[in-house]
Amino acid sequence: MSDTEALVRFYRDWHTDGEQTEDGLPLYREVIMITLARPPLLRIDRVAEDSDFDEFPAALDMFQREERTRTITEKEGYPLAMWPACNLAQVKMLAGKDIYTVEQLAKLAAKRGDQSIPGEIRDLAVRAQAMIAMQKSGAKYEARVHDLEAQVEMLNEERNEARATINALTQTIDNLRAKVA
Repeated sequence: MSDTEALVRFYRDWHTDGEQTEDGLPLYREVIMITLARPPLLRIDRVAEDSDFDEFPAALDMFQREERTRTITEKEGYPLAMWPACNLAQVKMLAGKDIYTVEQLAKLAAKRGDQSIPGEIRDLAVRAQAMIAMQKSGAKYEARVHDLEAQVEMLNEERNEARATINALTQTIDNLRAKVA
């Protein structure tokens, strides 16, 4: 055995069951894979077994954090995995720190002097904070637009009522003129 520890990583992949559809295409199923690597020459990729999850809890924890980035809902915030400013490596790095949404990342912007946060993550946090500020101002304008649309609708109703009243009064005047003549 070498003194070097194996690098372990879990990930999702697709494997064929050996079955085929009516078209003759292979059927695939999603599986959790494990990579066991001992650099520079040894690397094994295989389907993960139950014993692997018990044997490598740290790698499993990281895998679960990465999986969490896929299951974020709108109620929790805007997912980092969907934010174009954040690449895959940054998403994984932030998942390791339990940060999954742009809102959570924006809170890091307040910790500018914290040296434990890498510079690129601090820069992303500032961008996230700016995005949230723009959304808040955008929401203000959206509320104003809805208010103005409601006012326009009310004025259209009043205009239609006024036209109906004018038409009725014009009809009455025409009737009175016809009686006088």
